[in-house]
Amino acid sequence: MSDALARATDPATSHEAAEHVDTETLETRVLFALAIFQYGATTHQLAAYLQESLVTVSPRMAPLRRKGKIVDSGMRENGRTVWALVKQS
Repeated sequence: MSDALARATDPATSHEAAEHVDTETLETRVLFALAIFQYGATTHQLAAYLQESLVTVSPRMAPLRRKGKIVDSGMRENGRTVWALVKQS
């Protein structure tokens, strides 16, 4: 499964821009930021904390979930999913 930042239906400019995104660094930043929040955080909270746009942070959540790094905490804030780090044993 691809961690692409652009959908197949997105315009060519989106695909060109996605090629220049360092997803590894961005995912690491999201994970470190998520560790700051004791009970997890929404993508909106993470974007604000990282001083990034929501459209930069939000696409990283599904790949991080697939990689087993984060989970849906089951909590909601203003109807938004609160993401939490997977506890390492």
